[in-house]
Amino acid sequence: NKPAVDLVFPPLPEPYLASLKKANTLKLIGEESVGGRKAWVIEAKPSNPPPAGATTPVATKAFFDKDTGVVLKTESLTAEGKPLQVTEYIDRQFDVKIEAERFK
Repeated sequence: NKPAVDLVFPPLPEPYLASLKKANTLKLIGEESVGGRKAWVIEAKPSNPPPAGATTPVATKAFFDKDTGVVLKTESLTAEGKPLQVTEYIDRQFDVKIEAERFK
């Protein structure tokens, strides 16, 4: 059986949103600051929610950088709305020059 959500994805908006849309309903729930950067917060709730009492997340919150669109943070939430797992991309740099020598 193939999982409903891709388990491997980069923190880029298009592939991540496409992955979330496969099995969730998405909703823009606001704006927050993550590591000093303004981010849109999108909530993803499974189209087929887990049964009551399940230990799996019932929702995911994704924080998208308002300037670049890159995912800055994700939270998997319990039925009580508490974070079960948090992933934050903290060592990020934008518009950095990369020398061609690095790829040899």
